[in-house]
Amino acid sequence: QLTVGGSQTRSLPFDQKHAYEIQVAKRQYFRLLVKQQNSKLLIVLRHPTGEALVETCTRPFGITPISFIAPASGHYIVELKQIPPQVETVTYTITLTEVRPQEPGDAKKVSAELSAAAGEFERRSDTAESLLVASAKYKEALSVWSSSGNLREQAIALKNIGELSFRNGNYNEAVKNLKQAAALRTAVVGTEEEAEILNSLGYALLGSGSNDEAFDA
Repeated sequence: QLTVGGSQTRSLPFDQKHAYEIQVAKRQYFRLLVKQQNSKLLIVLRHPTGEALVETCTRPFGITPISFIAPASGHYIVELKQIPPQVETVTYTITLTEVRPQEPGDAKKVSAELSAAAGEFERRSDTAESLLVASAKYKEALSVWSSSGNLREQAIALKNIGELSFRNGNYNEAVKNLKQAAALRTAVVGTEEEAEILNSLGYALLGSGSNDEAFDA
């Protein structure tokens, strides 16, 4: 069972699943953070009845947040397992940061995080259709983060949108979004996300033919 403020760091073999229980009352807000190393993980949040409420995968870099507002009281379950390409074991840390009554603004935060989570989930399929859906989900999240002033999540959303534009061959669009992400990188300075923003921007500039600018990125 996860308790507020408590973290667990464990190794997850490729053929196993880890599950954690969270006791939540109806209309309470709760927030989880997951950080993994060397491979992506599938995260499933289940209602006390067993119904899957959220199904996503961890971000490739940094911390993956999952927030939710409980529709009913009970024991919610968080499941973690590896997704292809699998490795022998993945080390991860899971932290329950908050369980509290719902406050104004929580619903928008949850909506944005769920949109971003859906983007990550769709992106892993790597088909033309799934990438378009993923981009739309990231844009939904970006709209909320922009209105709330969350610069860190804005930068990450713009990075993801830019990378998907690059993946689809829209290099100029990729450069535009990644430059916007780079302009916000003070919010992620010194993190893996900052390095990824600059790395992706460099590739996008090369793809658009801006070779000199790429070497400066």
